Amino acid sequence: MDQLKQKIRKVRRRLVVQQFLTALVWCWLVTLAVAAVAIGVQKLLLVNVDGWHWATYWLGGAVGVGLLAAIVWTGIHRAANLDAAMEIDRRFGLKERISSALALSAEELESPCGAALVEDARRRVSKLEVE
Repeated sequence: MDQLKQKIRKVRRRLVVQQFLTALVWCWLVTLAVAAVAIGVQKLLLVNVDGWHWATYWLGGAVGVGLLAAIVWTGIHRAANLDAAMEIDRRFGLKERISSALALSAEELESPCGAALVEDARRRVSKLEVE
């Protein structure tokens, strides 16, 4: 079961990084769009404000706020071990072997059927190259 959990942890880390990068792109899109509007407003309406400082503060703030928002969103919505197990099953066509083995309770793990399921999942996952 340790080898199985090790592969699941590796996949989970990759899923969380993927979620973070996706969230980061969207958060930066929104915050930089807001910064662009603010810079445009300064050019049109606030002519007596120093444009260089105004743009620098807005762009720096947009990057920082977008990064913070992506970190918070990823922390709240990060993938669980079961999500990673289901992703392994889906990508390698394992027909829910890994996720079923992971979802077993301690009592079910000790049964002959549970032990056979875990052994089958362990055997299948040992052949996989998960990067």
